[in-house]
Amino acid sequence: MCNSLLPGSQDPTSTVVPQALGVRKRQELLAAVDQFEYGLITRRSFVQRASSLVGAGAALALLAACTVTIPEPPAAPEGVGFEGDEDASATGLTTSMVEYGEHDQQTLQGHLALPASGPAPAVLVIQEWWGLNPHIKDVANRVAQAGYVALAPDLYHGEVATEPTEARKLAMALDQATALAELDVAARYLLDLEATTGDQVGIMGFCLGGRIAQAFAAHNPLNAAAVSFYGTPLSDEEAAQVHGALLAIWGAADQAYPLPRTEQLEQALTAAGVPNRRLVYEGAGHSFFNDTRSSYHAEAAQDAWQQSLEWFSTYLGT
Repeated sequence: MCNSLLPGSQDPTSTVVPQALGVRKRQELLAAVDQFEYGLITRRSFVQRASSLVGAGAALALLAACTVTIPEPPAAPEGVGFEGDEDASATGLTTSMVEYGEHDQQTLQGHLALPASGPAPAVLVIQEWWGLNPHIKDVANRVAQAGYVALAPDLYHGEVATEPTEARKLAMALDQATALAELDVAARYLLDLEATTGDQVGIMGFCLGGRIAQAFAAHNPLNAAAVSFYGTPLSDEEAAQVHGALLAIWGAADQAYPLPRTEQLEQALTAAGVPNRRLVYEGAGHSFFNDTRSSYHAEAAQDAWQQSLEWFSTYLGT
């Protein structure tokens, strides 16, 4: 297997890859190896990513080791990739990890979910500070079940955190301008799919992703409808630049953002003529929508979900 050639392996051929490879680069290389082994990226993309980390020679040696045991992924419809998880397919969805383009020599990937109902409007689903984890993929699947084509971009490029300290480091390292540029690529990718309808997209984000959803709305005229769950509010100047409509959702018990600051966002959007709505749920704290964490508030989450779908239906269509 490819992993036998990575630093720290007991295999003598581990010298193919430099032992002094830094922790972050090693994690990126491991992620590329895992994604290639499971058919999530092509050989070409694997060689490109591995070469940027360890050089072309070592990348080709890794490729040779992998190709002995890794079969080609099965064929699938153009632009979609391969079959996704069984739970999603059981509901009639088609899900997969896809490569949706490149930015600054970085191959971009995300979780794509197609509804069983056929061509539909497109929605971007943006991660919390943890990364593209199973919860965010599940949210994208739920968006697809509601009748939209959903793409959850991997803004951490293969890294997923499970501890707050790790998540904080990843979030702080994320450059918003770069993330928005990658979402520009994602939006165009979605609109170019035969599976999508319309000429604009919706966006939904949570925590870190809530802020990015707001920023995307202020940045890209392709936005028709944005839904932000407990994201850092835009400034008045940024709010005046918002395209489309913005639904901002908060928990009254959220200590991260004072409620007067959320009111200020609402006022700035209204003054700029931006269709908007501010929802505040009593008793709900930060991350109240995440049903995998102790912060989950079922009543607030269920209502916020329905309000979000109604927002998309009104401003993006179905």
